[in-house]
This record gives sequence, C-alpha cells and structure tokens, in this order.
Amino acid sequence: MNEMSPLEIAKTVLEMANTGLHVSEIATRAIDGGLAINHPYVDLVQKITSALAANVKRSTTIFARVTNPKDKTKTRKGYYRLKRVTFKTPPVCDPDLPETSDTCFIGKAGEYAVMSELLFLKFNVSLMSVDKGVDIVAANEQNEYFHIQVKTANVKDGAYFSSIARTSFNANKNGKTFYVFVLRKEGRNDYMVIPSTQISIYDGPVVKGTNSLNFKFSYDGKTKRYTLNGVQDASLFTNKWSLIR
Repeated sequence: MNEMSPLEIAKTVLEMANTGLHVSEIATRAIDGGLAINHPYVDLVQKITSALAANVKRSTTIFARVTNPKDKTKTRKGYYRLKRVTFKTPPVCDPDLPETSDTCFIGKAGEYAVMSELLFLKFNVSLMSVDKGVDIVAANEQNEYFHIQVKTANVKDGAYFSSIARTSFNANKNGKTFYVFVLRKEGRNDYMVIPSTQISIYDGPVVKGTNSLNFKFSYDGKTKRYTLNGVQDASLFTNKWSLIR
C-alpha cells in the first residue's frame, strides 16, 4: 500500500479531529494512527508544513489557517483547519418499496454496490466466482491489483454488526487486501474501507474475538461520526476509498 501524501494525511487527520490543529499535532496523530509509518516525526512535520503553506494560498484549497482568538485579524502560526462545507442530504429511496431482509439478497447487493463505487473511481473490477476470503479483485489504472472482501453489516438497535472469520482473515491479510463494510440506512450506504493491515493493528485492543473478529459500528447523530466497537473513531475509514492504493 503506497504512502498517503502530506496533504492527504493532513485532510484525514483534520477530518477526524473536527477542529484546527498545529502541524506538529497533525504529524503526531498521523503516526499514532498508522497513516505515516515510514516517516520520521521531524521529517513528517516539515513535509506537512510545506505542503499546507503552499496549498492554502490556492483558490481551490480545502484548508484554511486558524484565526488567533486574541486578535481576529491575525492567524495562529502553524495551525490549520478544514474549510466548512455544507452538504445536502441525499434523497432516500422510494418509501413505498420496502427493502428485503433476505441475507442472500443483502450480501449480493453489498458486493455490487462496492463494485459500482470502484468503477466510478476507475477501477476495473471482477467478482470472484468462489468466496474464499476475497469477493472482488480490483485493478487501478496502473494495473495494480487489490483484493476486496465485502461485509454488508446487519443493523440492530441503530448499530451495525459484522464479523470476519479469523482463519479467512489470517489467510488473506496483506497490504493489498481491504475490507469494505457496507452500512445501509434510509436508502443510502456508508462504506467503511479498512486495510487488512490496520485490522491487524486493531486486533486485540479494538477488535476482539477468538474464532472471529467482531465489528460494531455505532453512529452519533450529533457529531455525524461512526465509532468502531465503542472505542475507535471510524471517521478515518468512512467512505475513504482513497485508502485503496
């Protein structure tokens, strides 16, 4: 899996923080979160600083400097935030057409939904005839191949539950294998795109289970964020197709 660029790292960390941060804190959180494993801390701070300082001057930038609370005409040195964007709620499906509860239909629908998203992102995709821990093989424009396992989560009391057989996970975990959890609510999907390498890091402290790895995604309507198993902010993975690289 290729490293994220300094701007991608900054965007991901700031999205998770939902507030402005100093570049040193951005670098610290990126390293702690496994976003920049191969970068020394000082080197990462310098790269993020240079990238943000140049990008924030562009008219199309998504970043902004943080205003000094003591003097609104000035900004805080080294502090950045994401620009505030208002999103319209997408239309839901026709309420007169009830969705199926048949798990066979739901599982296959999740696979095709993921394939559709990947096709929009210019991946050439193929559905595996036999599921042995990999549902989809996806190739990008550079002919790099990735293995995708789709899990369409079950909803119970507002939370989404899913699991991965440990034997299957151990057989397929590598830098080219990704798990996509499909979370469907009110006629639309959210996707948790999680590298298998990250699941390996979470195995034990976040994701537990003897014969299977168990996942529970809870949504907070106030913060508009998901939490994994009650302890891990899942914003890092929510609809983050850019992680497949």
